Amino acid sequence: MKIRGDNDAFFYDKTLNLKHLTGDELAGEMLKKLESYGDSNIAFNNNEILSWKKSLPLLIKLIINAGLGELDLILEYETPLNARIDAILTGYHLETNKPTAIIIELKQWDSIDLDFDESVTEVRLKNVSEKTNIRSHPIVQTHTYKKHLIYNHSNLGNNQVDLIEIQYLHNYINKNELFSNQYSIYESRKNHCFVRGEEDELIEFLKSTFKNCISRGVTKQVIEGQYSMEKLGYENLVNVLNDDGLSPLLDEQRDISAKISKIFKDNERKHLIMISGDCGTGKTYLGLYLLKQFIDISGSKNAVFTATSRIINAIISGHTEIKAPYVNRLYGIFDLVIIDEAHRIHDLDEVLDRLYKVNEVRFVIVLQDDRQRVRIKEEGLKKNFKNYVEKSKNQIELHQEYLSVQKRSMYQSSYVDRINDLFSIIPQKKTYKQIDRYEIQMLNTLNEIDLILDKYIDSEEKAQWFAPFCWEWTKDVRNHDVIIPEENFYKPWNPINEQFRWYSEIKKCHKDRIGCIYTAQGLDFDYVGYIFWNDLVWSNQSNEWIVDLNQSHDKQFIREIVETYGGQLKNRAPQEDYWTVYRDGEIYRLNRFIYEFGNPNEVKEIHIGY
Repeated sequence: MKIRGDNDAFFYDKTLNLKHLTGDELAGEMLKKLESYGDSNIAFNNNEILSWKKSLPLLIKLIINAGLGELDLILEYETPLNARIDAILTGYHLETNKPTAIIIELKQWDSIDLDFDESVTEVRLKNVSEKTNIRSHPIVQTHTYKKHLIYNHSNLGNNQVDLIEIQYLHNYINKNELFSNQYSIYESRKNHCFVRGEEDELIEFLKSTFKNCISRGVTKQVIEGQYSMEKLGYENLVNVLNDDGLSPLLDEQRDISAKISKIFKDNERKHLIMISGDCGTGKTYLGLYLLKQFIDISGSKNAVFTATSRIINAIISGHTEIKAPYVNRLYGIFDLVIIDEAHRIHDLDEVLDRLYKVNEVRFVIVLQDDRQRVRIKEEGLKKNFKNYVEKSKNQIELHQEYLSVQKRSMYQSSYVDRINDLFSIIPQKKTYKQIDRYEIQMLNTLNEIDLILDKYIDSEEKAQWFAPFCWEWTKDVRNHDVIIPEENFYKPWNPINEQFRWYSEIKKCHKDRIGCIYTAQGLDFDYVGYIFWNDLVWSNQSNEWIVDLNQSHDKQFIREIVETYGGQLKNRAPQEDYWTVYRDGEIYRLNRFIYEFGNPNEVKEIHIGY
């Protein structure tokens, strides 16, 4: 999904043209330009403007002293993160002549609080208001910008432009503070961090990087690129496992990984680590990163990433060459077991007992989301993991973490809540931060949507159809299973085999093989077309969603519900438009199913009438 337009805010000019401007004059020119971008969401406060006046003239002077006045300097470059990069210096590399851009973070800090140990990604400033004293570590800040640009910017990925990150803290004296205690993990990046008294080193660094020539071509690559928010998907999981430096984690993911890394050093007790989060918060991504972290910390190779879903298993194996066994088919002794899509676990107590007792696991990490539980016999809910630990005789220590930031909603944490409010499902009634970069279109037919999805595929973007399980799945892609005659719409279901190709390849033939909503769990696509059907309809009379099980062909889903209520499901004849149930020696027709969305995790909220 392309979301960057021509109105995103930034200011740029040749550095020589900025040389003679005072801080006040430069700030005035920047404000005039930045405020001309009417669609920008960025507001500037007095402190920010004051920092421009103090920091930018110092940076410009250093660039001029390095003999690089012909280079362009981009200031306050706005990203879809609703964040701004202080400065980007563009040019051509001195030795290779390759387009190069240096991301520069400027700070006026003079010290940090060394007693602060709650985060590896944030620092606490001294002599600053408590409301604003927690800030991102400058190494993390520039690294996040760099990875974001590489993975999401159309002109900066695929090695088109070399990106370098540096930090300049012109008031800071004791540089070692920034790399002490928990921040020692950034030691390898220390040489690109410059503080007061290191101006000569910074000048030499710039001189050894760039040739002094007009760089407008590189500048245009930066400012004219498009952003796509979906590129960091399963296809980039291998980067997590192979990255020897800072992995492109979000701040909250990195903080959680730091906490769990400390837990990995405890060899005395057994641990259950529960990482919860809505769809799109990167649970799988973080889980694979933790697998790598554990191996690096412990040196143990007895660690495994397990799956509960066939398609997730196929995708992870296809992209990473990691064979992810099913958690209930695990044999051998392990130190660490990570369970993806853990909300799908059946017979939870039995599965965990086997892990801790038979497999002798010391660390179990479960990646789960209560709101993605679909079938009634799926037991991987937060409360069930807690109950297991409380009643277990294995002396297990429980740790709970929560991921909230969703990349696809502009790095906000409200995507699922917004959907729930929109469709009156578990209403949250929150006040949300405005996101104005999404467009809603009203179309008349499914085939109109199909043509739009075709255009996205022509543009090399992933697009897919999804639908509820309201048509029989023949498991043969030559058959048109999903048939809607009144719309002249006919398509097969997705293939039972070759699911990795169906997911990963951008082709119209795969788009035309519809995925079931249960198959969709854990997958990421740029665009989807979804078919609402008669199994889920909104009742204007009762002001609620009505679910009709007789419209569903998901036999396992229905059978589990019927068995939970003491019945036995009968096979459905092709000509029948309803399900038949045996109960207490009698035969009943399943005629109505209402799902109350007030609390989907409580059995008492499910009502079945016979």
